[in-house]
Amino acid sequence: MLMNTAYSTNNEEVYTASINSYRKQYPDSPTIDLLLIDRNTQAGKYDEVLKSINAVEKLVGNDPHLDNLRSETYYKKGDFKLALEYAERAVKNEPALVTSYWTVLGISLKIKDYNLTAKDLNLVERKRKIALADLKEVPEIGRAHV
Repeated sequence: MLMNTAYSTNNEEVYTASINSYRKQYPDSPTIDLLLIDRNTQAGKYDEVLKSINAVEKLVGNDPHLDNLRSETYYKKGDFKLALEYAERAVKNEPALVTSYWTVLGISLKIKDYNLTAKDLNLVERKRKIALADLKEVPEIGRAHV
Protein backbone atom coordinates (compact mmCIF):
# COMPACT_ATOMS: atom_id res chain seq x y z
CA MET A 1 0.00 0.00 0.00
CA LEU A 2 2.81 2.42 0.87
CA MET A 3 4.50 1.73 -2.44
CA ASN A 4 1.29 2.44 -4.36
CA THR A 5 0.82 5.66 -2.44
CA ALA A 6 4.40 6.76 -3.05
CA TYR A 7 4.28 5.92 -6.72
CA SER A 8 0.90 7.41 -7.52
CA THR A 9 1.01 10.71 -5.63
CA ASN A 10 2.08 14.08 -6.92
CA ASN A 11 2.14 15.44 -3.40
CA GLU A 12 5.80 15.62 -2.39
CA GLU A 13 5.06 15.46 1.35
CA VAL A 14 2.91 12.32 0.99
CA TYR A 15 5.54 10.81 -1.29
CA THR A 16 8.39 11.50 1.14
CA ALA A 17 6.40 10.21 4.13
CA SER A 18 5.54 7.01 2.24
CA ILE A 19 9.16 6.46 1.21
CA ASN A 20 10.45 7.06 4.75
CA SER A 21 7.84 4.76 6.28
CA TYR A 22 8.66 1.99 3.80
CA ARG A 23 12.40 2.36 4.47
CA LYS A 24 11.78 1.93 8.21
CA GLN A 25 9.73 -1.22 7.67
CA TYR A 26 12.01 -2.74 5.02
CA PRO A 27 15.52 -1.27 5.42
CA ASP A 28 17.24 -3.81 3.14
CA SER A 29 14.71 -3.73 0.32
CA PRO A 30 15.91 -2.39 -3.04
CA THR A 31 12.30 -1.61 -3.97
CA ILE A 32 12.44 2.02 -2.88
CA ASP A 33 15.64 2.69 -4.76
CA LEU A 34 14.21 1.11 -7.90
CA LEU A 35 11.17 3.33 -7.54
CA LEU A 36 13.37 6.37 -6.96
CA ILE A 37 15.37 5.67 -10.13
CA ASP A 38 12.23 6.08 -12.19
CA ARG A 39 10.79 9.02 -10.28
CA ASN A 40 14.06 10.96 -10.08
CA THR A 41 14.82 10.34 -13.75
CA GLN A 42 11.47 11.86 -14.65
CA ALA A 43 12.21 14.80 -12.34
CA GLY A 44 15.69 15.33 -13.82
CA LYS A 45 17.38 14.65 -10.47
CA TYR A 46 20.25 12.70 -11.97
CA ASP A 47 22.57 12.76 -8.96
CA GLU A 48 19.75 11.18 -6.94
CA VAL A 49 19.26 8.59 -9.69
CA LEU A 50 22.93 7.65 -9.46
CA LYS A 51 22.68 7.32 -5.67
CA SER A 52 19.75 4.93 -6.07
CA ILE A 53 21.55 2.89 -8.73
CA ASN A 54 24.56 2.61 -6.40
CA ALA A 55 22.30 1.55 -3.51
CA VAL A 56 20.68 -1.20 -5.60
CA GLU A 57 24.09 -2.34 -6.82
CA LYS A 58 25.29 -2.57 -3.21
CA LEU A 59 22.46 -5.02 -2.52
CA VAL A 60 22.52 -7.09 -5.71
CA GLY A 61 26.11 -6.76 -6.90
CA ASN A 62 27.45 -5.56 -10.22
CA ASP A 63 24.80 -5.81 -12.89
CA PRO A 64 25.00 -4.84 -16.59
CA HIS A 65 21.43 -3.51 -16.50
CA LEU A 66 22.45 -1.13 -13.72
CA ASP A 67 25.53 -0.13 -15.74
CA ASN A 68 23.28 0.65 -18.68
CA LEU A 69 20.96 2.71 -16.47
CA ARG A 70 23.99 4.49 -15.05
CA SER A 71 25.23 5.16 -18.57
CA GLU A 72 21.90 6.62 -19.64
CA THR A 73 21.89 8.82 -16.53
CA TYR A 74 25.38 10.16 -17.20
CA TYR A 75 24.30 10.81 -20.79
CA LYS A 76 21.37 12.91 -19.55
CA LYS A 77 23.77 14.78 -17.25
CA GLY A 78 25.98 15.54 -20.24
CA ASP A 79 28.92 13.46 -18.99
CA PHE A 80 29.51 11.49 -22.17
CA LYS A 81 32.86 10.08 -21.06
CA LEU A 82 31.32 8.26 -18.07
CA ALA A 83 28.22 7.42 -20.09
CA LEU A 84 30.39 5.66 -22.65
CA GLU A 85 32.48 3.92 -19.99
CA TYR A 86 29.43 2.34 -18.34
CA ALA A 87 27.70 1.49 -21.62
CA GLU A 88 30.81 -0.30 -22.88
CA ARG A 89 31.13 -2.12 -19.56
CA ALA A 90 27.51 -3.28 -19.89
CA VAL A 91 28.18 -4.54 -23.44
CA LYS A 92 31.32 -6.36 -22.27
CA ASN A 93 29.65 -7.99 -19.25
CA GLU A 94 26.34 -8.84 -20.92
CA PRO A 95 26.66 -9.14 -24.71
CA ALA A 96 22.99 -10.19 -24.96
CA LEU A 97 21.80 -6.84 -23.55
CA VAL A 98 20.87 -5.15 -26.83
CA THR A 99 19.95 -1.82 -25.23
CA SER A 100 23.58 -1.29 -24.25
CA TYR A 101 24.67 -1.43 -27.89
CA TRP A 102 22.08 1.23 -28.74
CA THR A 103 23.29 3.31 -25.80
CA VAL A 104 26.88 3.15 -27.11
CA LEU A 105 25.58 4.06 -30.56
CA GLY A 106 23.70 7.09 -29.25
CA ILE A 107 26.73 8.30 -27.32
CA SER A 108 29.08 7.82 -30.27
CA LEU A 109 26.77 9.91 -32.46
CA LYS A 110 26.44 12.60 -29.79
CA ILE A 111 30.21 12.95 -29.41
CA LYS A 112 30.68 12.58 -33.18
CA ASP A 113 33.02 9.61 -32.85
CA TYR A 114 32.02 7.99 -36.12
CA ASN A 115 34.72 5.32 -35.88
CA LEU A 116 33.07 4.16 -32.67
CA THR A 117 29.67 4.38 -34.39
CA ALA A 118 30.88 2.10 -37.17
CA LYS A 119 32.49 -0.30 -34.69
CA ASP A 120 29.29 -0.49 -32.64
CA LEU A 121 27.11 -1.02 -35.71
CA ASN A 122 29.42 -3.84 -36.79
CA LEU A 123 29.11 -5.40 -33.34
CA VAL A 124 25.32 -5.14 -33.51
CA GLU A 125 25.30 -6.87 -36.89
CA ARG A 126 27.89 -9.51 -36.05
CA LYS A 127 27.22 -10.38 -32.40
CA ARG A 128 23.50 -9.67 -32.20
CA LYS A 129 22.81 -10.87 -35.73
CA ILE A 130 20.67 -7.85 -36.51
CA ALA A 131 20.77 -6.99 -40.20
CA LEU A 132 21.19 -3.28 -40.78
CA ALA A 133 20.36 -1.44 -43.97
CA ASP A 134 23.09 0.19 -46.01
CA LEU A 135 23.27 3.54 -44.27
CA LYS A 136 23.98 5.33 -47.54
CA GLU A 137 20.44 4.39 -48.52
CA VAL A 138 18.92 6.18 -45.52
CA PRO A 139 18.05 9.64 -46.93
CA GLU A 140 19.01 11.59 -43.79
CA ILE A 141 22.43 9.94 -43.63
CA GLY A 142 23.15 9.52 -47.34
CA ARG A 143 22.62 13.24 -48.02
CA ALA A 144 24.86 14.24 -45.12
CA HIS A 145 27.86 12.54 -46.70
CA VAL A 146 27.36 13.35 -50.39
